[in-house]
Amino acid sequence: MTSQTRSARRVVVGMTLAGSLIAGAFAGTAHAAGPKVNGGGASFPQIEFEHWTSVVASKPYNLGINYVPAGSTFGRTNYLSGSFDFGVSDIAFSAEELAAAGNTPRKNLVYVPASAGGLAFMYNLQDNSGNPINTLKLTANAACRAFTETGLKWNDPEIAGLNPGIDLPARDVLPFVRADGSGTSFVLSEYCKNRAADTWAKFVSDRVTSEGSLAGTPFGKGLPTSNWPLNWGRVSGQQASDGVADAVASSPDGITYVETGFAINKKKPVAAVQNAAGAFVLPTAGAVSKALAFAVKSADGTYSLNYSGGDPAAYFPSTYSYVITQTTGAPADKGEVLGKFLCYAVTAGQNDAERLGYARLSPQLVAGAVASIGQIPGAPQGTNCSDIATLLAGTPATTTTTTRAPTGSATTVPGSATTQPGSTATQLGTATTQPASSVGGAATNNPGSVTVTTRRGSGSTPSSGGALPGTTESTTAETLPGQPAVTDTLPGQPAVTPGVAGGDPQTSGATTGIINASLVVS
Repeated sequence: MTSQTRSARRVVVGMTLAGSLIAGAFAGTAHAAGPKVNGGGASFPQIEFEHWTSVVASKPYNLGINYVPAGSTFGRTNYLSGSFDFGVSDIAFSAEELAAAGNTPRKNLVYVPASAGGLAFMYNLQDNSGNPINTLKLTANAACRAFTETGLKWNDPEIAGLNPGIDLPARDVLPFVRADGSGTSFVLSEYCKNRAADTWAKFVSDRVTSEGSLAGTPFGKGLPTSNWPLNWGRVSGQQASDGVADAVASSPDGITYVETGFAINKKKPVAAVQNAAGAFVLPTAGAVSKALAFAVKSADGTYSLNYSGGDPAAYFPSTYSYVITQTTGAPADKGEVLGKFLCYAVTAGQNDAERLGYARLSPQLVAGAVASIGQIPGAPQGTNCSDIATLLAGTPATTTTTTRAPTGSATTVPGSATTQPGSTATQLGTATTQPASSVGGAATNNPGSVTVTTRRGSGSTPSSGGALPGTTESTTAETLPGQPAVTDTLPGQPAVTPGVAGGDPQTSGATTGIINASLVVS
């Protein structure tokens, strides 16, 4: 099958889905206060969006928000065409997409960051005796080889060398990739291009040689792609995050890339991935937040991801999802409904992020999101946005204070939660002092920011890369959603890995221990 045929099939799938949504899935919502608002797009934040839309459908709001997760490309395309009131995407529009849209008021748009999560490598693997393997470690290169290399075996020397003591089988790795236009595919390809450049270049060269029509595509030029190449080796394409997660859950030797919450729901393990600091990290909420602290804000309000941050407790790849909607020409009554929903999602809705397998948005990111929501015609403005979320949550509003200091100076914030843009820092009611420089592997994306150190599991002791100067750490046991109340665990993972003290980086052997950064469940 040619790339043109595959692209045509993807377009037909998108058109068919859009038509079915308008005709059936977007049927009336009972007792909605105001008009129904229809949207769709990225499946990466699907679990959060389904939870949020369910909550706001009930009293006191009764908001009619319909959302269909069918891929970031699907969301961007149907937003621009006018089929959706809003789209959701893990990446921004390309210049080519906007140019092809012509002169439409829908190009006057805003990106509202709503969801943050780790792009986890979920797998289904047993050793040669039939015992489940739940502690797989991968480097960036090994992870990328799983989705780019024909005939890769689970006992490949690179993978085996990372996992001593595990009886890895001599069976083929079965990669499941997204068949739809996917922001997660784009993020994975960008990650591979940055962290496994030779592996990515070889993949591009091999695919273009086998299928010359790819040469003129962004992929063929070596750029990140939303459309992962199919029809090679044992790769299998599936629709949406649920599709690839379901496929791996039922397919021994399978692996995929998916938001962590899907692996939690399917009760399948995810790999600990080596970061640029040499540490193997699981995609907990705290580790995702630390990785996103290295992201850099772009002029359009989205964030450029950085996959090489030096914090040993950061998990890469991690990413955001954005709601895309109009700032001019949209009906104010729909804007009011969408605005109220988004006000809930980025404030009170974040209280459920970690329980659902995601990371909270930082206070700075929430503030930016509230400002962006205010650009939507009819949407709540400023403090009214927070008041609406407070009413829905039924709890008093809380205030977080961010203190910035000149580069090189020390900043103390008594008892407040302070983060770098894009990160989630949980302050435990203690004064935290941090020099405005890189200390203990802390992210320093913005000079002068205050960084709060990660929480440790019970019984852990400081080691290199441990507590920052002037910080007080909690020894409260951490858990992951739906998992037993033990320290440092993800689905199928043991409480601790041999050689790892409470999930902290070790003074020696830092490239073999798994770090589990903090997860604080509200």
